[in-house]
Amino acid sequence: MKKIILMIFFLINNLSFCYEPTYFARSPKGLLMGDAYTSYANNNYCLFYNPALCARNYGFTFKPLNFLVTMPDLISNLDELDSYSEIGSDPSDVLNELQGQSIHAGMQFTSSIQMGNLSLAYYYSQQGTLGLTNAISPTVELNYKVDNGFIIGYGHALSGSIQENSGEQFSIGASLKYTKREGIFNDFLLFSPTFVSALAAGELKDVVDSLGNAYGHGWGVDLGLDYIKRKSTLEYAVSLALLDIVSGLKTRQTSVLGSGIREQSFMVNLGGHLRFDFADIFNFALTMDIRSLQDKNTELLSKLRLGIELGSPILSLFAGHNSGYFSYGIFTNLGIAKIYLGMYAQELGVDYKVQKSDRMLVYISLFNIKFDA
Repeated sequence: MKKIILMIFFLINNLSFCYEPTYFARSPKGLLMGDAYTSYANNNYCLFYNPALCARNYGFTFKPLNFLVTMPDLISNLDELDSYSEIGSDPSDVLNELQGQSIHAGMQFTSSIQMGNLSLAYYYSQQGTLGLTNAISPTVELNYKVDNGFIIGYGHALSGSIQENSGEQFSIGASLKYTKREGIFNDFLLFSPTFVSALAAGELKDVVDSLGNAYGHGWGVDLGLDYIKRKSTLEYAVSLALLDIVSGLKTRQTSVLGSGIREQSFMVNLGGHLRFDFADIFNFALTMDIRSLQDKNTELLSKLRLGIELGSPILSLFAGHNSGYFSYGIFTNLGIAKIYLGMYAQELGVDYKVQKSDRMLVYISLFNIKFDA
C-alpha cells in the first residue's frame, strides 16, 4: 500500500504551480521545441499562438480528431523512484519524503478547419496539478481546470505575398474566442474534514464539487503581427502576438468555499525562426521566443524559449530549451494517423530554474484532409 501511495505522489519537483501559465491549448510540436512557436505555428494550432499566421495559409485543411495526453515523466526518473523503496513505514517518514512533490496530468482535444486565411477550432482541455507541501501541517495544493470553447481567427496580408518557395509578406491577424471554464485553485489541509470528506464523495464530479469547483465563461480577443520572407530553400520570420488583449473570462459562479476560477492573463510574446527546406525531402529549423514581454518582474532567461527541428515528411526529430529545461521528441506520419511522442519540462515557480516539472506527452491526429488552392 505504501508503494502505491508513493507511486501516486512521486513525480516531479518542488511545487508552486500557481505561477504556471494558463493556456487554452498547446501544440505537441511546440512543446517538444521548447514552446518556441510564436512564429512557427503555421498549422492548425496557429490560433493559439498568433492569429497573424493565418495569413500564410492557403487551400483547405480539416483536422477533425487531435488528441494530446500529458503525464508525469516516469521514464527519466526511474532511479529517483527506486529510492523511495528505502522509506520507512512510519506515516511521518512518508509525508516528509513527499514534501514538495507534485503530480500533473492532462488531456486535450482539438478539431480545426482552415479555409484560406480563415481558421476555426474547437477545443476541450482538462488539466490538473496536485502537490503536497508544509511538513508541519501537510497541505494539498490543487490547480485543476476544464476549458471548453471555440476560437475563430483571420489573417490579412498588409503588404506583399508569399508562395511555397518565394515571396515576402507582412500580415496582421485577430481572433475571437469563447470559453467555458470550471476549476479549483486552492489549498487544503491534508487531514481537514473538508478534504477527507471530499475524497469520500465517490464520483469524480462529486469530489471536485466538494473541494470547491467554480464556474465561469467569457469572450477573449487576440491580435498578432507577422513578417515572413521565403527565398528558394530559405525562410525566416519574426512575429508578435498579443494574447488575451481583451479577456472577459470571469467567475460567474463561485464555489461552495467562495473561490473562483483562474482568470486568463494578458501576454505579449515575440518569436522568430530560420528554416531551410531541401526539395521537400528534408528541412532544418531554428526557433526562438521571448515570452511575457509585458512582465517586468521576470528575468529574461525565464522568458527565453529555443527550439530545433530536423524534419522529413515521414519522420522528424525535435529538441528545445524552455526556461532552462530541455525537451525532445519524435514525429511519425503513418498516413491516416500522425503521432508525436516526447519529453518536456515546465517551470512551476516564478524565477529561473526553481521548480521543474518533468512531463511526457503522447499525441495522435487522425483523418486529416488537405486540398491546395
